[in-house]
Amino acid sequence: MPAMRWKPVHITASGPPTVLELDGVGVVRLMEGVGGSWFAVLNYHLPRDRHSMRDCTSYEAGRTGAELWVQRHRDRLEREAGEARARWARLPVAEDVATSPRRSLAEIEAERERIIANLKVPPRPHRRRR
Repeated sequence: MPAMRWKPVHITASGPPTVLELDGVGVVRLMEGVGGSWFAVLNYHLPRDRHSMRDCTSYEAGRTGAELWVQRHRDRLEREAGEARARWARLPVAEDVATSPRRSLAEIEAERERIIANLKVPPRPHRRRR
């Protein structure tokens, strides 16, 4: 059975952990509101239009509620987390610098121009730094 873990939203975040992960995929996120209130974003791993928001009486109550929600929906969440990891595995990764041949600046610029030519939205002009 995949493990549930609370983690910070990103590596440099301060404060309490706010993302509940199921097998490495964030499925619930707790967020602090303006007045110090908390709310939970359920189905955090899905597109934004499929998120659900729930108010929490406190951070601790939000954590407890999130864990109970994950237990109730565990079968579906495990399936969707597996699908998300499968999508991630198909994403292209950066070249291995140690084993790949060094490319010249001209080759890199030519690749950049090729990518820009295939974009559907014209890019903003590149401004050089002074």
